Amino acid sequence: MTKSTDTHADNEIDLRQIITSLWRGKIFIIFCTTVSIAFASYNLRHEEKRYSIIHKLKPVNQKENGPNLSGLGGIASLAGINLPSSTSSDFNVFKELIYSTEVSQKIIENEDLTRMLFAGEWSQDLGKYSAGKKSKISELKNYVKKLILGEEEEKYIPPNSRRLARFISEYVKITVERKTGFLSLTSEHSQPELILKLLIEISNISDGIIRDRYVNFSKEPLEFYKEKLNSSRSREHREALAQLISKEQQKLMLASSSKYFAVEPITKPVISLYPTHPRPLSSLIISFFIGLVSSILIVLLRNKMLKDSIK
Repeated sequence: MTKSTDTHADNEIDLRQIITSLWRGKIFIIFCTTVSIAFASYNLRHEEKRYSIIHKLKPVNQKENGPNLSGLGGIASLAGINLPSSTSSDFNVFKELIYSTEVSQKIIENEDLTRMLFAGEWSQDLGKYSAGKKSKISELKNYVKKLILGEEEEKYIPPNSRRLARFISEYVKITVERKTGFLSLTSEHSQPELILKLLIEISNISDGIIRDRYVNFSKEPLEFYKEKLNSSRSREHREALAQLISKEQQKLMLASSSKYFAVEPITKPVISLYPTHPRPLSSLIISFFIGLVSSILIVLLRNKMLKDSIK
């Protein structure tokens, strides 16, 4: 009982000492917390504000127009010809094309958009792209990199398909909703209108590439189907081939007349009304707790060190 009582008393004394220490250091705690909040406020005022952009897409419904290839794969395989890909396959190809240099190469051909994307490198006076004057921070980074890694400064490369593909992979994210299967191209940037143009351009070019591939590929299978139709004596085969040719022609008609082939927008792309980064309330709350906790730890550590030195 005596040991239990002494332990309880020691704990009570320790708690009182902690409260007393914190009370004595209240000015320091208030000061540190205020400085932390002020620093966060300064950053919020000068940090670049970014807006979110969302472009939602869905596969073009071609279930009725697309060919029903069940039971006909063997016919085409006799001639070593692969049947046209399905809509779901086109959708997967579309996702892969977004980050490809093939799409970026076509975007680069749009000179106005490219100059806006790499505005910091375009010199109106020279009429060409250039590295421009480097900041002191960039020079310091290059010096440290050379000192530690022994690597020389990389030579300047004007905007090309590989650089643009890297830019797209950095700023554009792809997500697919599990329930609906819809695809979302999202981004967060300080120039939302510019990125919005880029997302639309990426979508249209990727869809166009898939369309062109299908049109070029479908000519050979169609000729093969027609040839087999003329030479086939089986009524079932003739009916199946006629149905396949009809559906392929419908899909070709869709490819030549429809605005969208593999994917189409659900709604118009959306730009957030207010900046999504930085978030003032979250930043201020985090800075408040950082200042409060760090100052409390400093006060308690200082008192402990003083107490140990006295002993």
